[in-house]
Amino acid sequence: MPKNSHGCIEDYRLEDRDASDDLLSDRGFLEAFGSACTLLGICLSQRPIEKEASRARSAIRSVDVARDWPLGGSDALALAVDLVACGAEEDERTLDLEFQRLFRGTGMRAAAPFGSVYTDRDQVMYGWTWMELRAWMRMHGIECASCENEPEDQIGRMLLLCAALASRDSALIPEFLGRHLMPWAPRFFELFLGDMRTSTFKGLGVLAQATLDDACALLGIAPARFRLYR
Repeated sequence: MPKNSHGCIEDYRLEDRDASDDLLSDRGFLEAFGSACTLLGICLSQRPIEKEASRARSAIRSVDVARDWPLGGSDALALAVDLVACGAEEDERTLDLEFQRLFRGTGMRAAAPFGSVYTDRDQVMYGWTWMELRAWMRMHGIECASCENEPEDQIGRMLLLCAALASRDSALIPEFLGRHLMPWAPRFFELFLGDMRTSTFKGLGVLAQATLDDACALLGIAPARFRLYR
């Protein structure tokens, strides 16, 4: 992606390619990263009343997050622990209504869960960064489970793509994070966490942000800088 292409100010870079390559060949890291992204991706892409989402939430709640979650700084993980614990009393109907508001647009929300809403001047779904993501996926033979009326750059689906890369083609993780996810994800999480009405989703948001931030730090990824319009 050339500099100044569309809204790209500066492309991503790797601070230490050799160190990044070493970590990307570490099966323990890849399994931990993939498992974390799978659980979080399911929770942020599927309705809470669906069985797979319910199982993913239960799996996260069963973990001693502060001690055993594989990625994330201690302060963020401690906050996530408190929020997930507080959210244990929230029923599925409450969570489902909140999911519909946050991810399906059936109410007021501050944080759209789609990347191109942040990177496109017109703040639209299916914008230029979505098109570049699709082209990149085709170039590398990456398939994504179809989802009616929802683009691939939905935050939960992007986390699931991280997990798929960790298990199938780890060499692509730096480019995916640096160019396609992390240029806009921090802004999404900033708005998302400020718009929470349930502890469960706030805890999941904190955990997802901490996981991605730590993965980038460990891999030495300096994400691309885009002009953001939201």
